[in-house]
Amino acid sequence: MKRLVLFHAIQPARHEPQRDWANFLREAALLNLPEDAEQLAPNVWLLTDDKRAYLGLSRTCHAHAIASRILPFSSANDWQPLSTRP
Repeated sequence: MKRLVLFHAIQPARHEPQRDWANFLREAALLNLPEDAEQLAPNVWLLTDDKRAYLGLSRTCHAHAIASRILPFSSANDWQPLSTRP
């Protein structure tokens, strides 16, 4: 079984300032995440159980006062990502 973590950065409500959200998205896109990390949406990542990727995203969220949540799970060994990096 492969251990994975779904990481979700939560966009602030419409009535809250969005400047930090835009800055967060820009910085998160520039993070040096491992090859096997998959970005499913601008604010959602599928990560292997690699603490480095989680810590990088978590620290970036914290720096911009962005809330986040994770969903750890295990998958079968033959699971394949829907997309691949170019």
